[in-house]
Amino acid sequence: MAGANLWFTYTLSRRANMAHIKIYSVADRLVASFDSPTAFGGNQVSWTASGLANGVYFYVLEADECVSVEKHQGRFIVLR
Repeated sequence: MAGANLWFTYTLSRRANMAHIKIYSVADRLVASFDSPTAFGGNQVSWTASGLANGVYFYVLEADECVSVEKHQGRFIVLR
């Protein structure tokens, strides 16, 4: 079965070059990580959840900036 396409939508309050996104299982195991170019303001990145079993997953999105890191967190559910 093909993986579901997930969209991460986020807004940055400051300019950043790259967003680092990490996906964790409820057992706190890192199941995926990827980087995405980013810009000040609204951003959206797509990711295919192929290979993930049904369940609850958590994501951490960090945007690197010149002085600090802006961090967003959330969760999503995979049901097939």
